[in-house]
Amino acid sequence: DFSSSYWYLYRPETHFNIEVEKKLSDFLNIEPMHTSIFKIPPGCNAPIHFETGENPNAHAPGKEIRVCSQIRTGVDGQVLIIESEVFHNCLSGNLYQWDHFTQMHAVANCGLEPAYYMFIQGVLKS
Repeated sequence: DFSSSYWYLYRPETHFNIEVEKKLSDFLNIEPMHTSIFKIPPGCNAPIHFETGENPNAHAPGKEIRVCSQIRTGVDGQVLIIESEVFHNCLSGNLYQWDHFTQMHAVANCGLEPAYYMFIQGVLKS
C-alpha cells in the first residue's frame, strides 16, 4: 500500500525562476539536464526508487553529476536516503553530490512541517 506516497513536483520556468537553475549550474560548472524541487508534506514519502533518465542516450559516463540540497533547514523527522547513506536535519544550502545519478533514493517526512528538496543533474563542462 503506497497511500502515504505523495509529493509535489516543481520545474524551472514553470514553477520557479530559471535563474535558480542557471546560477546553481554555473556554480557546479555543469550543463543542466534535469532540475526539480520536491515538496514532501508531513506524513508523506517518496518510496525508494532510482532515476532512469529522461533521455538515456544523453548521459555522459564519468562527466555526469547529480546534486541535491534541502532548501529549508530540515527539522526532526525529515529524512533523505541515498543508498546506504541517511541525511537528516540537513542545513539549508548544503550540497550533496551523489556517487552516480542512478543511485537508489527515497524521502520520508515524519515531521510536522513540509520538506523541500532540490535535485539537479547535469554534465560537467570542459
